[in-house]
Amino acid sequence: MNKNIQVNLKFGKTEKLFSLPGKNVIDILEMRNIPAKKNPQNLIKSILHTPIATESLDKLINKKNPKKIRIIVSDITRPGPFDILLKPLIRKIKSTPSEIEYKKRFHGASKNAAEIKIIIANGTHRKMTEEEKRFHYGDFIVDNFPVLDHDCHANDLVDLGKMKSGNKLLINKEVAESDFLITLGLMNSHYFAGFSGGENRFYQEFADIPQFAKIMQILFINSLNWENWTEIKYILK
Repeated sequence: MNKNIQVNLKFGKTEKLFSLPGKNVIDILEMRNIPAKKNPQNLIKSILHTPIATESLDKLINKKNPKKIRIIVSDITRPGPFDILLKPLIRKIKSTPSEIEYKKRFHGASKNAAEIKIIIANGTHRKMTEEEKRFHYGDFIVDNFPVLDHDCHANDLVDLGKMKSGNKLLINKEVAESDFLITLGLMNSHYFAGFSGGENRFYQEFADIPQFAKIMQILFINSLNWENWTEIKYILK
């Protein structure tokens, strides 16, 4: 390749165009094209009804009859179609038998049987702006449900006890006091936990600032000691 290669990279809501000398480009790697679903709402409804290796969401909620449902979402630094995912998810929650029975008992009252809040997994990142929340989660969610940022400096984090290492396990109060947690986010390789999601969300994104520093030390300075990560997951269970 002798000519300059034009490269177009996404940059926020726009794109940045630049060129590279052709002699510096060996090849261009592209992802395999996967056709987008024309109706993602129907796909989400189907997945909520027939999930992988677990009961459906409505069955789980009906069994537990929770009072405090917390939906964990990624912040603006993590991509994801949250505006598309959240609306059918919440509608599914509100159509469970326990919710229907609640409405009958209170003469068609529209108040939820369970209190639903959206909790942003900020980790050590700054709080999101109102504009970012509306862009990331949609106007419907922001206008109808509390959308709360996690604050790793907060003084009301809940102490779940000590780990074998002696470190305290402190996590977000809303998350700790909920009786039904749902996490949304992308699944990809993660340099701490193998893959993102699962228990990783609770400790890595809802702890206090000293714990973030300690986990860095545990996993990086102490030769990536994965026994410590197993210990964290054991406590959370």
